Amino acid sequence: MYCIECGAEGDALIGSLCSKCFLKRHPLVTLSQTVDITVCAHCGSLMKGNKVVEIGGVKGEGVVDDPAARDIIARASVEAAVKIEEDAEADLDISLEELDERNMRANIVANMSFQGQPIAERALTTVVRFKNSVCVKCSRQKGFYFEAVLQLRADGRALEDEDFNSLETVIRSTLDETKGFISKVEHVRGGYDYYLSATSDAKGIALRMAKDMGAKVTESNSLVGRKDGNDMYRLTYAVRLPAYRVGDFFVIDDSLGRVTAVSKGRVTYLEVMSGRRMGLTADDMERKVSLIGGRSHLRLAVVVSMSKDEVQVMDPDDFKTLDLKRPPWLEEGINEVEIVKYEGTMYLAGVPGNK
Repeated sequence: MYCIECGAEGDALIGSLCSKCFLKRHPLVTLSQTVDITVCAHCGSLMKGNKVVEIGGVKGEGVVDDPAARDIIARASVEAAVKIEEDAEADLDISLEELDERNMRANIVANMSFQGQPIAERALTTVVRFKNSVCVKCSRQKGFYFEAVLQLRADGRALEDEDFNSLETVIRSTLDETKGFISKVEHVRGGYDYYLSATSDAKGIALRMAKDMGAKVTESNSLVGRKDGNDMYRLTYAVRLPAYRVGDFFVIDDSLGRVTAVSKGRVTYLEVMSGRRMGLTADDMERKVSLIGGRSHLRLAVVVSMSKDEVQVMDPDDFKTLDLKRPPWLEEGINEVEIVKYEGTMYLAGVPGNK
């Protein structure tokens, strides 16, 4: 059998053409001179159009700075850029050469077959270019973009550093930082305002604070403009923490309690005298309890004497001795105790060094 193009004799013809002439008409495998990979100039995320993407199973910020990840990204991009004609197959052997920090040369050997019949090898080459752009997230961050405001306050008191640290933990662990971000945090009178890029993040954080911290949440919105004929609103979530927090002391029915856990609608506390765990509703905490405060209200007092049922304690203010009921946790040999005073009454609160 003869090739109708060049007249070469052979049995392995493809549609009356030898493999050489067939490849002249049908290259089977082609590749552009350059393969571009777009990287956000600020965060280093991989991009396709305006979207942050995954290439070769690699994603995240700053991935091109990792040589191993950079290699995987380049190989996957080259492989995706190779065009293979219908009914053809090609096994690609790709080798990479660094040209500079923004460019790599890729040399490819394609072992080609057509309709299951091996034909030949083809050598291809291209330049992989890492090009800068700016992703939507970074563009919005630079422009102070926000969709919602989270207003954090507390009933009857200003938020302190301890509150801020707890709130920060909840916010950072709830926020999906791969998509959203905090544009700004303002320390305002009585609390903090967080400006968040995504309404969904602000709502999720507010609901978690309601569930885990007993906060009350109210939602409001304001019209900020129109887009594509639709009204655009900016949401505000007012999150108000209760007047008490974990570790605070209070008096209920002439007994000292200490808050150990707060959740939506319920408070768990330690009845200090007995050491028992008790519970109250949030409504009862507001109506039945006299709140004292946290560890700053603890005082040290000297134990003068101790009997089976009573303990004599010296008042640290006037140095008078007071007879108090001895709690079961107060052991023999203890010379000093922690006390809390409220409206002239002294309450045993614990032993120094014990939480």
